[in-house]
Amino acid sequence: MRLQISYKCINEDYSQEYADKYEQGKPSVNNKKYHWAISFEVPDVIEISKPDEAFKLKAELEDCTELQKEIENIYILRVKTKDGQKDYAVSKAILNKTHEAYRENEDVKRFYFYLNNHPDTVEVLKGVYLTKEEAYGEGFVVI
Repeated sequence: MRLQISYKCINEDYSQEYADKYEQGKPSVNNKKYHWAISFEVPDVIEISKPDEAFKLKAELEDCTELQKEIENIYILRVKTKDGQKDYAVSKAILNKTHEAYRENEDVKRFYFYLNNHPDTVEVLKGVYLTKEEAYGEGFVVI
C-alpha cells in the first residue's frame, strides 16, 4: 500500500461564502483556504497505527552528546514499511483535526493533518510539527 500524508495550515480568514459568490465556490489568491500545504508519499507501507503515547524527540549536541525528551499531548501516526518504522506527529496544541481516506482500487491511503495557524509552529523533523516551546523548551535529558 502507498500512503500519502498531507499537512495543511488552515487560514481562519477564509470565506466559503465569498468563494461561492465570486469564485465559483473555489479558493482564490485573495481568499486562500490554507496558508500552506505540504504533501508527500510513503511507498511500501505494511502497517499504520496511531499509538497513544509520548513522542520521543532526540537531539545531538556538537560534542556528540545525545539528548532526548518526551512530548506529551501529541498525535502520532506510526508507519511501518519494508525499510523500518517512522513516526509522523503533530502537537495537539496546534492540531485542528485529522482526516483519512482509502482508495481500494489504487491501494492508496491518504492521511491529512489540519493545523491551526499558530505563530510558534516549527517542523522539527520531516513530518513532525511542534510548538517552539515543546521543541526547544526544557525537559531534555542526556541519554
